[in-house]
Order: sequence, then structure tokens, then C-alpha cells
Amino acid sequence: MNPLLTKSWDAVLQGEWRGIPPESVAGWSYDTRLLKPGECFLALRTDRRDGHQFLANAKAGGALAAWVEEWDLTIDLPQYKVENPLKALQKLAHYHRKNFKGKVLGVTGSCGKTSTKDLLKNLLGLDKTFATEGNFNNFLGLPLMLLKLNSEGHQFGVFETGISVPGEMKVLADILSPDIGIVTAIAPVHLEAMKNLETIAYEKSRLLAGLDADDTAFLGATSLQYKVFQDLNCPTVAVCREGEEALVGHYQYLIYTASENHSLKFTFQGKAFEFQVRPLSRGMQGNVVLALAVSLHLGVSPELLQERLNAWAPSSLRGEWVELPGKKIYLDCYNASPVSMVDALQLFYDQAPKDLPRLYIIGGMNELGEAAPDYHEAVGQELFLRPMDEAYILGEHRFSFINGAKQNVIDYQKLKPLEDIEGLKMILQNFEGSVFIKGSHSFRLWELV
Repeated sequence: MNPLLTKSWDAVLQGEWRGIPPESVAGWSYDTRLLKPGECFLALRTDRRDGHQFLANAKAGGALAAWVEEWDLTIDLPQYKVENPLKALQKLAHYHRKNFKGKVLGVTGSCGKTSTKDLLKNLLGLDKTFATEGNFNNFLGLPLMLLKLNSEGHQFGVFETGISVPGEMKVLADILSPDIGIVTAIAPVHLEAMKNLETIAYEKSRLLAGLDADDTAFLGATSLQYKVFQDLNCPTVAVCREGEEALVGHYQYLIYTASENHSLKFTFQGKAFEFQVRPLSRGMQGNVVLALAVSLHLGVSPELLQERLNAWAPSSLRGEWVELPGKKIYLDCYNASPVSMVDALQLFYDQAPKDLPRLYIIGGMNELGEAAPDYHEAVGQELFLRPMDEAYILGEHRFSFINGAKQNVIDYQKLKPLEDIEGLKMILQNFEGSVFIKGSHSFRLWELV
């Protein structure tokens, strides 16, 4: 079945047309500002807007048809009536996925899921792998991505699943039905809705709950302390750094070592492997091993994996080094959590030249709930400033961060709280040395660079 052919929709959705349906559409769009000619418009109703009010805009933008809950016969646009356009999209996407002949991988985790997803696309082969584009990883984005999967052109599909409130992952897992499930890490994120780490672990585990004896789960080390991951009904590989393993459950353990010359060594499926990698944070080293193990499990040769590793670089804004005149900038500001902040700081300490001044521009970490001041203070304790360094701290909890950082700083004047990024461009422009920039997405710190 090709879901782009409109005649194939009825067997799955049992909708009803008004107007002459096109033979096919090029895809779907839920926003007329982003709609491309040849696509089908989804008239979604939300708390913020009713997509039915934009049918004329969709027609003007080149839409060939629209999915609606109610027909608007005043608009000269073919309309396909279904009970709920979003649920219809999810149903069609799941049907399409079940007809895909290759392997479907689901990737989730509190941090590192996008980088791991992008790395897997590279390791499995750019020419044969489809992966989630951008951050289309929720109840709307996932089905839109699944419908781009093509059995003729793809052997693998790698899909990121992201959640912010309880209950979302079950919906995503039911749509995706992965053959392989990957959980990178369990860490404090979205605590305003999730409340605690146990809830986060449970929700992330829902991606794996439907796996059976023919499927495989791959877990990062931080998952192992939560019992919900010990009750899986499928073969499970637990990836741990040497010295950090927690030998519990029925897992197959993959224990790796990382050397000073940037090699990762481990034994998997009875064979010893060693891969050379670029300088990576400890957290990203674990995610690379996860991706390597999955790729080996799927039959990619170690020689080809090394070749593809050599050509790979971290995703934009997720731990990339940017060189500008007089300065080298570590840019990791797509998002931030306590775990990822400490991980990034440790890599920066290791990689930034020791003889040059360092400038730290640190935004807050959002969605940490009532514990936010404590988390900011704890992360602040991981900031070490030398006499030639200085730091600018932004966000609602900047003073909590600074209070923690004071334990390691002799000159408190080097810790400068700011309400916003105004003025930082000039400070950055005049600075020479190494720069660390990280914070949650809402701070838009990439605009400085």
C-alpha cells in the first residue's frame, strides 16, 4: 500500500469525500504557512485554533485536498471527512509502518536521543535509512515521519519519540510498533509534569513494553536502576561503562572502556571490537556504543562502521565546535538538563586549551519543577573558574546556580547574573579564547553565534 494514493485511504480510514479526490498527494501539512503545493491539509482542532478556518488558505497555498471533521462546501477544495483527522493520520501511519518490509527502530531517552538517532542513520547507511527529521517526534510529528518511510528505498527506519507528560509514550509506541527499542538515559527532565524519575522511567519504558521475543531492547546504563526495565519480555542489551555496571536482571551486558586516545573497546556477541572516535563527552560515548551495538546486531560490518564513524559529526547545536576569529566555541544549546550540562562541562574542561582564557555563557535548565533551584545549585557546583575565566549565568534560577558555583570560585565577581542575552554579543565579540555556550532551547543562545 502507498498511503499517498488517495484511493488506498478508505480501506483503513473509511472516510467520505466531497469533491473530486486527487489521485495522490505529496504529503501532509497541519499549518498553511508551511504547506507545500501538492500536499493534503490537516484541519486539526486544538485549544489554540481550528484548522477548518484555514481551508481557504490551504486552497490558496496549493493543497490538493484536506482532511476535515466537517465539510465546508463554500471552499472549492476536495475534502475527506473523518471523525478525527489527527487520529486518522496516526491510524494510517501505523498501517503503513506494519507494511514496511525493513526494520523499524524507536529511540527515546531523557537526553541524547536526537544525537543517537542521527548517528544511527549514518551507521546504518545514509542511502538506505530514513530517520526522523528535526524534532518531529511527538503524536503529530511521528506519524508524519512514518508516512515518509518507503519499502523500496529504505531498509531501516529510525524514529525518535519524545514526550513531556504521562501517557504520551503509550500512544507513540502503539503507532510505531518498533522492532528494536533504544533508551539512551533516564535523567531529570520535564519534571513539572512527570514529578519524579520513577515516572520518567516508567513512561520511557512504554516504548519497549510491546517488544516480544523476536525484538530487542538496548538500554543505557542509567536505565538499569529502575525495576520497570527489568520486566521486559524481549532480549535486552545493557550498555555500561566499565566500573558503572549494575549487574541486575536478565540483561546481556555490553561493558565498554574509553581510552585517552579516543577509542571505544567492548565485547559483543562473543567478539571483541575497537572503534576510533572523535573527542566525545562521557554521555555521548555511551550513546555511540549503543548505536554501534545496534548496528552490529543488524549486520553492519565493523569496517564499514569505522568508515562511517570517521565521516560523522555531532548534530548541529548538540556539542559542536565552532571556530571564529580569535575564539573556539563549544556550542551545545539545543536544550539542557542537569545531566547533559555536567556532561558538556566535563568535555569542555578536557578539550579547551589550558593556556587560554575561558568564557562560559550558561542558560537555565527548564521544566525541572519544584526541584529546579536545587538542580541549578548542584550543577553550579560543577563549574570551575580559573583567575582568567569568567561566566555569565542566565535564567530564573541563575542565583541558585551562582550559589553552587561559589564553592569553586575565589573571585565571585567572575560570576555574573544576567536577565537576558542582550549585550552578550558584544562581550563574545571582544573575547579571545575558548567559549562554552549551553542552555535550554528557550534561551536561543545560538543567536549569539
